[in-house]
Amino acid sequence: MQFLEFEAFVTVDDKELPEYEIKFDDVAKTATCWIPSEADKSFAITSRALTQQPYDIVIRHMVDGIRIGGFVIGKIEDQTAVCSREHVVISSTTRRRLMFAPIQLTDDDAYLDNSIKLKALGEIVVSITRVDITGEVTPSTKTLSTADEKLHEKSKKAMKHRVKFGEEEGYSTQRVRTVRNICTLATFIFRRFFSDVLRADGIAPPEPESHNPGKRKASEAGDDESGEESDDDSGLDEKDEAELKALLARVSKIQSKMAKKGSVGSKAPAAKKVKREPKAPVFLPGEVIDLT
Repeated sequence: MQFLEFEAFVTVDDKELPEYEIKFDDVAKTATCWIPSEADKSFAITSRALTQQPYDIVIRHMVDGIRIGGFVIGKIEDQTAVCSREHVVISSTTRRRLMFAPIQLTDDDAYLDNSIKLKALGEIVVSITRVDITGEVTPSTKTLSTADEKLHEKSKKAMKHRVKFGEEEGYSTQRVRTVRNICTLATFIFRRFFSDVLRADGIAPPEPESHNPGKRKASEAGDDESGEESDDDSGLDEKDEAELKALLARVSKIQSKMAKKGSVGSKAPAAKKVKREPKAPVFLPGEVIDLT
């Protein structure tokens, strides 16, 4: 989505996910849409400024109500460069990949009041804020929540995918900037759901009809070099006609010999002749004869 001089989108396998029912609220400075999600797929959150801003900005990311960090970009830095978030920093030395995952349900009532923010479940949020950069600090050693909590089966959000974090990877935080927030410039909200549910609800268009590979147009079949017969058999009629004439001539010759030879034994019936129309052509124009 592009909104208020900024752009944000979600990618899977380096391909931008389609966005459905895009809505803009100029008063709230919010853009929302639906995107399809697929379990166990890694994804990345990509964003940038479409034009250079005359002030410092910070791009923050949240998934399912969990803050997963952001990018601080000064006014003298290239703010139009693409910023991609595909990992979440767990600690000062480790990070984990962002992934879609099926929700783990439980009937344990202890999870009725868990720490998951149900309202934000199923959402990816990108917020862009005007800030003043105030300094730098040593990376924090605080460990981030891993977002692997179960959800009670009574939850109305039980049909949505959630975000999980992949295996731990080594990571070294370079620097952490401190900022002072001034005002929100734009917020992008991506709501996730299964592709088939989005289509069933009319949010996403239906899947295109698949073509039957057994049926092909004449022009396509004619180009096939496999030797199979195509719908356009004009090139085969002459050959078939010649073969048919040769076969009929041979049959006629054999029948003539049998008629001259006569029957074997006095009481044996004479061989029957095949009735033919002497004046009718062997092959009528436009007629198709199947020799198979």
